[in-house]
Amino acid sequence: MYDYEVSIWAPLHAIGETIHRRICPLYTFDNRNRIHIAGSGVPFRAGEFRFLLTAAHVCFDSSKTPVPLFTMGSERPRALCGRRGAWEYIPGKTPDIDLSVIALDDDLADELEGVYQFATPAGTSNITTKTPGIHYLIAGYPAERNSMSNKSSIAPLATHLITGDIRETAEVLPNKSNDFHFVLGHPGKTVPTYAGGRFRVPKVQGMSGGGVWRIEIDVPRRLSTSPSLVGIGIEYHRLKQVFVATRVQASIPLVNDLFRLERRLPIGS
Repeated sequence: MYDYEVSIWAPLHAIGETIHRRICPLYTFDNRNRIHIAGSGVPFRAGEFRFLLTAAHVCFDSSKTPVPLFTMGSERPRALCGRRGAWEYIPGKTPDIDLSVIALDDDLADELEGVYQFATPAGTSNITTKTPGIHYLIAGYPAERNSMSNKSSIAPLATHLITGDIRETAEVLPNKSNDFHFVLGHPGKTVPTYAGGRFRVPKVQGMSGGGVWRIEIDVPRRLSTSPSLVGIGIEYHRLKQVFVATRVQASIPLVNDLFRLERRLPIGS
């Protein structure tokens, strides 16, 4: 993955209204076998290798056991049975990168490509220091808006938030690193909509593993550049009112290792 700059302008509302195609919901079962949102994921294609990027805590429980996950295909739920890779976290010794990769088999990947827009290396970029016009779009599937108790079928509803308030990671937690993470401030309980109304921000549980995209906004004309993936959301700190994200570039070693395992190539090759 490399930093490519592509400036294709589009109406800002069109970017927001289609962001659900860039992320997929991740479901699991509770101890009473009820379906609920576990997190979110970003479909990604690197050459012929197709996979999902998400947060490690969505994929693995506290004992590092894989969590059963499924997502929505074109017409029905599809189980995610592919290999998974994640950064190891040793408290006090390594930063908590909290990033995971889930391999997709060809059949499932083909189906998901008919539903979602897969990110590619050409569509990734780097964060910048706080700069006028540069904003970050955070997207995922909050559990609060996707409660299965009130639904007879799975109809995922994505949420996206936009902020230009980027900060140093050291402001949040000592187990995060500026080399791997970045922080975005988002204080509002309600935010303006494109039509001039107000939107109540739901509880963000379930947005873990969703994407963070960098966009440049022409505010007077309400235009935006095409979203460029810069990170995967992993945490929200309510008291500090900040989102923590892992830089998308941190996935490169995981993707390379998982690709070699999938193709049964030696890790050092």
